[in-house]
Amino acid sequence: MEETTTLSASAEMRPKFFKLIKLKIHALANSRAMLVSIFLYLLSLVALNISDSQIQKIAPGISKPDLVFGYTYTDIMDIFRQLGEAGRQAYLINLIVDSIMPILFAAAVILVVTRAFPKFWLPLSIAPFLFFILDMIENAAFALMVTQFPTIDPSLIAFTRPLTMVKLISFIIAVPSLGVGAIKILIGWIKAKRVA
Repeated sequence: MEETTTLSASAEMRPKFFKLIKLKIHALANSRAMLVSIFLYLLSLVALNISDSQIQKIAPGISKPDLVFGYTYTDIMDIFRQLGEAGRQAYLINLIVDSIMPILFAAAVILVVTRAFPKFWLPLSIAPFLFFILDMIENAAFALMVTQFPTIDPSLIAFTRPLTMVKLISFIIAVPSLGVGAIKILIGWIKAKRVA
């Protein structure tokens, strides 16, 4: 009897919790917050691009391991070997820079889709939120791999591999949401200016 009461109380709290989150996100999804989040996301892309170019100067043509879909233990070992000590250190710095971008990307997408598609904000927010969470875990795992090299634990790579795959798929799903949402909002602003 007591267990049933606890379950029903938690079920009652869940809708209130989601309503509170929805209200907070909808309140944040104003023009200024969207523009700031998109600007900061684009700025983080510039910083990430600069960091990527440092890796390419040291090890031209070598892919960053967190962008390789379906890598194996051998793939990661080969990439880290080809990067060399300087390349691995540059990649470690890149992972720090890369830890800023996912939160800014997720914030930009969630604010834009909330404003552009208020009825569908929750399902459209899943992919960017998933990308953010998985990228943060993946970055920590790759940082650990850099410190473990050349004796990387194979189970760490086995753990990280599906995270990378789902992260990349989430990003591919989220990018069109950002683009389509931004275009819809821009068209709405243009129509509003014409009426005014």
